[in-house]
Amino acid sequence: MGGNCVKKTVIALLSVSCLGSLTLVSGALADPVDEGLSIDGQEMITVAPAPSEPEGHPFDKVRSGWLYREAETRQVESDSFENPGMLNVERGEDIWNTVEGAAGKSCATCHEDASESMAGVGASYPKWDAANSRPMNVELQIDACRTEHMQAEPYKFDAQDQKDLTAFIKHQSLGTPVEVDLAAGEMMSWWERGKER
Repeated sequence: MGGNCVKKTVIALLSVSCLGSLTLVSGALADPVDEGLSIDGQEMITVAPAPSEPEGHPFDKVRSGWLYREAETRQVESDSFENPGMLNVERGEDIWNTVEGAAGKSCATCHEDASESMAGVGASYPKWDAANSRPMNVELQIDACRTEHMQAEPYKFDAQDQKDLTAFIKHQSLGTPVEVDLAAGEMMSWWERGKER
């Protein structure tokens, strides 16, 4: 009799635990909030029409992941002073202006003011790299610029300087919807392969 009582207690606890987990999952799959996003006084695009190419996009509109985040996270991300990611952007700006490599150049030597030269750039990647017959992301483009134009060593993958410089470059596209050119080179075949995974 004592064994049955223990079994019933365990089953009851497991049931309550499972229901709690379902509540968490259903909360994580909640509908998006209906509010605008403004960062430093600039209105951000959080909902845009789905791209017409390639055909068969599953949604008529695409929504920013920001709309699905908890209120506290949305608050932090909408305030540049509270957002810890802005530290990466600040360090990236320092790297942008730092001379490195045998050519005695910085990123700013060729690209000058990033707020102008990099506006929208991060939102257009990945791009087709015809020379290497593959898509190229921002990180690979940074390494190509470092080795070819600065005559500097490429960053090791996921190095802090690489992450900071990437954050700085992509920050110049803040509020710009991502628009990848799938008609370039073999991008469409890579897109299709990505759908299979």
